[in-house]
Formats: sequence, structure tokens, C-alpha cells
Amino acid sequence: MNKNIFFLFPPGYSGNYLQWIINVSEESKKDFTVKNPLLPNGTSHAFVRRPTHMGVFNILNWIIKNNPVSPQTFVLYTNDAKEAWIDHPAHAAYRLLKSYPTGLFVNIYASAEDDVKVGTLNSYTKWTTWMYDKTAFNPSQTPMFDWEGGKNNIISTSDRNWLVENWRSFFAFNKHPFNWEELSYNVDSFKRWYKVRKELEPAETDSEQFNNFEIFPFSNILDVSLGEIYSSDFFNTNKFTQWIESHDAGKFDWGYAKSYHQVYLDSQDNLKWHAHISAMRKQKLVSKWLLKHTLGQAFLIEEVKEQLGNDKSWQAKPTEQVLIELGFSILN
Repeated sequence: MNKNIFFLFPPGYSGNYLQWIINVSEESKKDFTVKNPLLPNGTSHAFVRRPTHMGVFNILNWIIKNNPVSPQTFVLYTNDAKEAWIDHPAHAAYRLLKSYPTGLFVNIYASAEDDVKVGTLNSYTKWTTWMYDKTAFNPSQTPMFDWEGGKNNIISTSDRNWLVENWRSFFAFNKHPFNWEELSYNVDSFKRWYKVRKELEPAETDSEQFNNFEIFPFSNILDVSLGEIYSSDFFNTNKFTQWIESHDAGKFDWGYAKSYHQVYLDSQDNLKWHAHISAMRKQKLVSKWLLKHTLGQAFLIEEVKEQLGNDKSWQAKPTEQVLIELGFSILN
């Protein structure tokens, strides 16, 4: 590989899969990359992440300690929560561009509400590690639901009620394309610092030591939506692969990854959300699949929340009963 490639995404957004695509397709990486990255739960974690998925400062710590010589791929935890600027994609890109000015960055986002829910179901059912990570930093904020429920198909009415009220504030999302305004603010701030230091301490500050962003690599950042990743036409559109090749990131043969893509899509159980929720909205038909997980049931309650009004009696009822009372039919 000729360039470091950084994938920016919260848990459940298939960034590890895109990382695998790069590694299984690049000439110097493919012989050392597993050909089947899937685990039974639908994650692509049979392709082991080194370094693992973590925030930008832990990634920088890993880089300093391990001092990788050859370019490689990295997966970074990011989200666009307003109160968590330290985890924003723009902040991560800014920090890493200072050290890797030729680095490439892929921002994975889910702007459509149903794609957000698919990504959330992914993080709930496929990779509970992130919950333990979150509470390790904030032990007092331990969530009031069964962390392993999604993985073990455990249905809990009390967990459903907690999730109805809290899933949007608890789970991590990235709902927007890359925030160029935020990145520009960070870069401009650094330029002002650099200018002051250059003028007052010229013997200690020069462009060989620092990337002062004289020429900003605007084309080095690409937005990829979950809808694009989860499309059978992902490789046919060539947006992602052409962008990689346009930056001379390595020598790639996309043939194997392209042939594998449908295998990956077929293993993503949570993609069924789109068809099943469409049938519920249009025909008032509720499948057993929609009732499969506690979080999915919380999503269904949210769908009908306006119809429930101020009546809180639903909190003591099974989701099926709530929906039947509203005129929905439960499919066998």
C-alpha cells in the first residue's frame, strides 16, 4: 500500500467490512488477509483489526508505540453527537492529517432514519463490546438494560420501555456527511498557532516538523453512506474503488471482493428491517422478525407512539398486544 486509509464510523456501520475489502484487494495485503471475514453473527470480525476500533487518541497512542513503517488501514470510532466533539469525524481527520497529510479518510454515515435503525440494530445484536467500552469510561452511567439481550434474543418489557426513551441518547450515530466547516475551524486554529510560533520562535518551528496545511488535501476525504454499502450495486457504481485508485493508494484487484459482496449482504439479518417495517407501515402487518429483539420492539412502539397519546398503560403490555389494540395484524 502507498497510503494510510482511515475509516471513521460508530459501531454497527460496517467499517470493518470496508477495511477488509481494501486488505483483500491490495496486492501487498491480500495474501495475508482471510478470504471469509464473516462470523456467525454477521460481523466481519474474522478479519482481525490491528489496531482495533477505538478513538483517535488511542489510535495515535497505538501508532506511536508500534511505529508502523508501511501504510495500512485503520478503523476509528467516531460519531456526530454534539456534546462529544472529541469523537467527531472532523476532529479525528484533523488530528491524523497533522501526522499523515497524505492519508485517506472514509466517513461512513447513515442519514436515512431506517438506515440509522439498521446500524443501531447492528451494534445491539452483533458487537456488545462497545457497551462495555462506554461504561468503562463512565461507570456511573451503566445502562439500565440487559447488554447481552440483543445477542441472545432475550425479550424484556422493562428493557423495551427503557430503550423507547433512551436509545437515541445511548447509541452512537453518524447521521451526516463529513463536516467540512468543523474541519476548517480546526485547521484555521492550527494555522494561527503555527503563524505565531513561526514568527516568535523561528528556530523551533518549521514546515519540516509540522504539517501547516499550506495545501489542504480536500479530495482525501470521502463520504460513504450505509445505503451505498448495503446495495448490491456497491461495486458497480465504482465510487469507492475509483476514489481509492485515484489517490494511488496501492495496486488493487477488486474481483474477489466484488464476488463476495452479495455473500456479505445475505448474512446481514438486520437488513430485513427495511422490507418488514415497510409492510407494517403500509399494510399494518407485523412480522415475527420485527418482534425478534427488544430494541426492535422499542422501535415499533416508537412507530405508534403518537397513536398511544398520553396513555402509559402500554408500558405494562407485551408489544404484540399494544399493536393488536391499535389495529395491526401479527403474522405467524
